[in-house]
Amino acid sequence: MELLLCIESREVRMVGIWGMAGIGKTTLAKAICQHISGHFEACSFLENVGDDLEKRGFLGLEEKFLSQLLEDRNLNIKGLSSIKARLHFKKVLIVIDDVNSSKILKVLVGKHDWFGQGSRIIVTTRNKHLLVMHGVDEVYEVRKLNNDDALELFSHYAFKQVHPQEDYVELSKCVMVYAQGLPLALKVLGSFLFSKSKHEWESELAKLRRIPNMEIQDVLQVSFYGLDDKERDIFLDIASFFKGEDKDYVMKILNGCGFFPDIGIRVLIEKSLITILDNRLMMHDLLQEMGREIVRQTSLKEPGKHSRSLSFDFNSKCLVDLSMPYSHIKQLWKGVKVLDKLKFMELSSKQLTETPDFSGITNLERYFPSSGKLESLQILILSGCSKLEKFPEIRGYMEHLSELYLDGTAIKELPSSIEYASGLVLLDLKNCKKFRSFPTCIHNLKSLETLIFSGSLESEDVQENFGNLEWFKKLYSNGTAIRGMPSSISLFRNLVVLSFGGCSGPPSLSWSLPRRSSHSIDFLLLSLQALLELPSSIQSIDAHNCTSLEIIPNQSIYKSLYHASFMNCFKLMEYQSSLETLFLTVAMDATQTDFHPVPFNTILPGSGIPDWIGHQSTGCEVNIKLSPNWFNSNFLGFALSAVIDFNDMPHANHADLSFQIYHVWLAYAPVSSSIKWHEVNHIQASFLMITHMLPVIKRFTPEDLKTLREDSLPQILRESTDTAIQLKGNSSQNDIYSLAPGSFAALRSILDLSSWYATLVS
Repeated sequence: MELLLCIESREVRMVGIWGMAGIGKTTLAKAICQHISGHFEACSFLENVGDDLEKRGFLGLEEKFLSQLLEDRNLNIKGLSSIKARLHFKKVLIVIDDVNSSKILKVLVGKHDWFGQGSRIIVTTRNKHLLVMHGVDEVYEVRKLNNDDALELFSHYAFKQVHPQEDYVELSKCVMVYAQGLPLALKVLGSFLFSKSKHEWESELAKLRRIPNMEIQDVLQVSFYGLDDKERDIFLDIASFFKGEDKDYVMKILNGCGFFPDIGIRVLIEKSLITILDNRLMMHDLLQEMGREIVRQTSLKEPGKHSRSLSFDFNSKCLVDLSMPYSHIKQLWKGVKVLDKLKFMELSSKQLTETPDFSGITNLERYFPSSGKLESLQILILSGCSKLEKFPEIRGYMEHLSELYLDGTAIKELPSSIEYASGLVLLDLKNCKKFRSFPTCIHNLKSLETLIFSGSLESEDVQENFGNLEWFKKLYSNGTAIRGMPSSISLFRNLVVLSFGGCSGPPSLSWSLPRRSSHSIDFLLLSLQALLELPSSIQSIDAHNCTSLEIIPNQSIYKSLYHASFMNCFKLMEYQSSLETLFLTVAMDATQTDFHPVPFNTILPGSGIPDWIGHQSTGCEVNIKLSPNWFNSNFLGFALSAVIDFNDMPHANHADLSFQIYHVWLAYAPVSSSIKWHEVNHIQASFLMITHMLPVIKRFTPEDLKTLREDSLPQILRESTDTAIQLKGNSSQNDIYSLAPGSFAALRSILDLSSWYATLVS
C-alpha cells in the first residue's frame, strides 16, 4: 500500500482502498495514517463518512473536514471553492473512510489541484466503481487474511495473546473455518468467546451452524441494502443456488428471469459482494450465509413460502432450467407445452421411455425435441436413460447441435436423419449394450471429431465410409466386439486418439497409423503383440491391459514422449534394462525444451526399484539431508520410483489373473528455476496413496504438507495420485515442488527420490 502512495513523490496522489464489509479497510487506513502522518503539514481522518453525512449534511461535513486540516473551529466556508482556496498550497494527508456516494468525493476532494504538492488522499469504500469514476490514481484491494494471520488476530481477542491456549487449538481451528479470514468475524467471535469454557465454545459453534452472528450480519447487510431490487434478486439467487457455478450458464438463467444480469453482476463485483474465479461465481461464505438468512427471514414459520422455494403456485412460464438427474420419470408431459424461456433440460432417468414434444420450446439449447425444428439446440444429453430404445427422427437441419450424449441408453441404431446434425462434433454411445451399427450416412457428419462407442458389445464392424470424416480426431471403442478397422482409417490425417483396449475380437499382430498426420497421436491403446511404427512426435502411449504386447519401440527416439503406461503388459521382459539410458536422454532433452512439468513418467510390471536409483526407503516418504555445496549447474532434476501393490486396491478383482500384480512407476522432474536450489539443505519427498484413478495436478503450500497423510487428505487429493517434494533451506524459503501425478491407483508404495543425475552428470 505504501508503494502505491509514493510518499517521496511531489505529485498529488489519490489512492483507493477497496474490499468487502468487515475486511479491514478502516483498520488499514488508520495504520497507514499513523505511520506517515509526520510527512504532512496537516491531516484529516473522516471515519464512517456516510453516517456523518446523514447527521451533518454536506455543509456540516465540509466544516468538519476543514476544521481538522486548518485547526480552526470558527470557519466561514463558501462551498467547493473555499476548500481549494484554503488548501491549494498546503501539503495534507486526507483519509475519507467508508464512502458510499460519489458526491462526497466531489465535494471534499474534487480534483488533484485542490491540494498542495505532495498531498495524499486515501479513500476507503466497498464500491470500486466510485473510485474509478472519481479517477483515483491507484486502487488497493484488501483480501482476506491467511490462516496464520487470522489465527493470530483471533487469539489476540480470544486469549489476549498471539496464539491459542493449548486445549483450545482445535476449537480455534473451527472458528478459522467459519470466519474464512474475515477480520470482522475474527474480532467479534474472539471477543465473545474470551474467558468462556470449552463447553460454551462448543455450544456457540453449534449455534453458528444454524443461526448467524447478528453483529457480523448487521455489518455485511449494509452492502446488500445498498442494491436495487434486481441486484438484490441476483445476489440472493447466487447465494441460494449458483455459488461456484459457471458465470455464462447463470447469466442465461438470470436473463430468463428478467434480472438484467450483465449490469447486475458487474455491480455485485464492484461492491465486493461476489468475485469471478475461473469464470465461476464465488462469494465469501459469510456473505452467502447472510444472503440465505435474508431469504429465511421472509417466512420463518413456513419455509415453503421462502422467496427461493418451489411453491404450489410455481409459474412454469418463467422456467429457464429444468434439471432432474437420477429421477424415475417415464414421461415428462403429454401434448405441447409452450415454455419460451426454457433453455436447459437434463432428465437422466432410467425410466424414461420417450422424449416429450418440445415444439413449444423454441429457445431450448440443451436436450432434444421429438418433433419440431429447434435451430438453437447445441447439446443433447440423454446419458443413463437405460430404457430409451429409439432415438427420434431429426426434422429439419440442426447445424448448431455440436454434442450428442447417448451413453448408457438402450438405443440400437441411429436414424438416417442424423446427417441433418451437420455441425455434430462429439457423438457418445458408450455402454450402449444393444447398439448394432451406424447408418451409411455417417460420412456426411464432416464436422465430427470424437466418436465414442466403448462397451457397445454388439458392434462388430465399423463402416468403410468413415474415411470422409476429414476432421476426425478421436475414436474410442474399448471393450467392443470389433474384429477390425476399415482401411479408410489410414486417411485420418488429424487422428489424435485411437483406443481399442479390451476388444473381444482377435487382435492384429501390428498396426500402421497415418504417416501424414498433422498432429501427434496423444494416446494409443491397442490389443496388439507389437508396437512397431509410431509417429516421431508421439506424446503419450497408453497400452494398459494389452496382455499380448511383447515388443515396443525404443522410446528414447521420441523427443515429445512424456507418458507411457504398460500396466498388465506382463510379456514385456526387456523394457526395464533400457530405462537408465532412456532417463538420461529424457533429462537432457527436458532441460532444453521445458516441455512438461514432469517430462516423462511410465508404469510397467515389476516388483523392484531399479538399482541405479539411490535413496530408497520402505513406506511412503523419503528424507534426504544434503551436504553443503551439493548443487551445481550440471544438476538436471529428480528421478522418482515407486513399487505399487494392487493386492490392496479396493474393488479390484484379480481372481481371473494368473500373473503378478506388482508394478513399478518411474518419473522424471527437471529442476525448477523458481527455486533457489543452492539454499536447499533438506529434501522430503512424499508419495500419496490414493484409491481412485483420477489425475490431479496441484501445487501445495507448506500448510498442506502438514496434512499430507492418508487419514487427513483434502477431498481433491483423495481422488489423485501425486508426488510432492518439500525443500527446506537456510533462508525463509520453505516451498513445495509439486510433481504432476501418474494416473494410477496406488494403494501401497515404496518411494524413491534419486540423486542419480547429480552423480551421473556432475
